Order: sequence, then structure tokens, then C-alpha cells
Amino acid sequence: MTDRRVVHLWDGPDIAGDWFVAHEPGFQGNNWDAYLLFGPTATWTTRPGPLISSGSTVIGQADTLALSIAPLIHG
Repeated sequence: MTDRRVVHLWDGPDIAGDWFVAHEPGFQGNNWDAYLLFGPTATWTTRPGPLISSGSTVIGQADTLALSIAPLIHG
């Protein structure tokens, strides 16, 4: 994404992905090429939540992601 609000971080050893696979019970993806969608009320204490939707691959689950994110965009 080329937008000044986007920050790209590289996690070569996949520490973040491994953590989500191990700790997010609703996570429906693998630890590469996946998305996790949290809503505007999400907080992160011991783990983030609530999880609205997740999946993998991002392109393969594009329709599911679009359906899940639409209510957040359109109110």
C-alpha cells in the first residue's frame, strides 16, 4: 500500500504470525498471507479482541473479507 498512513514492518522469523496461530482461538488462517479484522471497539490486553473475521490467503478470502469489513465502512 502506498499511503502515508500505512506502516510496513518486516517480520522475517514470523514471530507475530506464530503468536496469532497459537493464541487467537478464532483465527482462521495460517501464519503467512493472512488477515485478522478487528473492529473499532477492539482492545489488546492479554490478546486482541474481539476478532470479527480472519482468513488465509488474503486474495483467496477477499470476498469474505469484503463482507466482513463492509458494515465497519458503511456504518
